[in-house]
Amino acid sequence: MNQTIKLIIADDHPVFRDGLYGVLKRQDFISKISQASDGTEVIRFLESENYDVVLMDIKMLPMNGVQATEIIRNRFPEVKIIALSMFGEERFINEMITKGASGYLLKNSNKSEIVQAIKSVVRGNSYFSEEVAEFIVDKLNGKSNIEKENTAFMGERLREIIFLICHEKTSKEIAAMMKISHRTIDDCRGEIMKLTNSKSTIGVLKFAIQNGIMDDVLLKGKYGL
Repeated sequence: MNQTIKLIIADDHPVFRDGLYGVLKRQDFISKISQASDGTEVIRFLESENYDVVLMDIKMLPMNGVQATEIIRNRFPEVKIIALSMFGEERFINEMITKGASGYLLKNSNKSEIVQAIKSVVRGNSYFSEEVAEFIVDKLNGKSNIEKENTAFMGERLREIIFLICHEKTSKEIAAMMKISHRTIDDCRGEIMKLTNSKSTIGVLKFAIQNGIMDDVLLKGKYGL
């Protein structure tokens, strides 16, 4: 990365926080790491200093990760949030995404995946660990009639662009892969936001998951993803 970032680790277990701090402190793209034991401490940090990313545990007291995420999205919209949970707590996924989390990791994720997730959300993309992505597909795919109706009005080009956006491709990369102009991709992005009723890439991702676009075998084969 060409920029350095400041990060907050929010978890009510000091041993876990210290372990995660030890994993990340040697990353040259991270200039500062602060530790918080619950959502109220995260908010205090953000009120006094600019941070780029929060690694947010979900189950904390007195303010949990869901509550903190909602406040941060309203007061500090530029801050990226990656939710952290234990295996088996996937019921919180949809709630955290709805509140504005840009990513979701299980606490047993390895160092490389944690670093990849942080870099991804800083670039404006989303990141979900493989287990979480599989859970989302299993639980949400095909559940929304509204999104299904919207999909029917979408041409194959927009469907492909959604697929590539959700696989973290930039407009420049998508333009090259689809052999169309960068400006066309930007125009299509705006149209996609309207058609999917989305305010961010997270909304587009939810739409793609619910309508099977992320799991489209033909698109995966076409683009090698």
